[in-house]
Amino acid sequence: VETRGGEPGPLFTALDNRNRGRRLSGTSVWRLVEDLGRAVGVRVWPHALRHGSVTAVVDQSGDMRLGRVLAGHASVATTQRYVDNL
Repeated sequence: VETRGGEPGPLFTALDNRNRGRRLSGTSVWRLVEDLGRAVGVRVWPHALRHGSVTAVVDQSGDMRLGRVLAGHASVATTQRYVDNL
């Protein structure tokens, strides 16, 4: 985020010459997360990171509504399922 700055646009962008600056595909993000996890001996995938980050926010802040906003959920009940499942 620091490198990209505050301008709107994709957070994760391609670095190859053909696609430079374009949004990474879901498959590319999945591969990156999985490969980095494997490198440190952890089995992980993008949605697990999403669940974990929402849970960490709720655990640290105690504010389920903040977790809902950050996750983009329409309902606090959906966020509660994230936290309850972990």
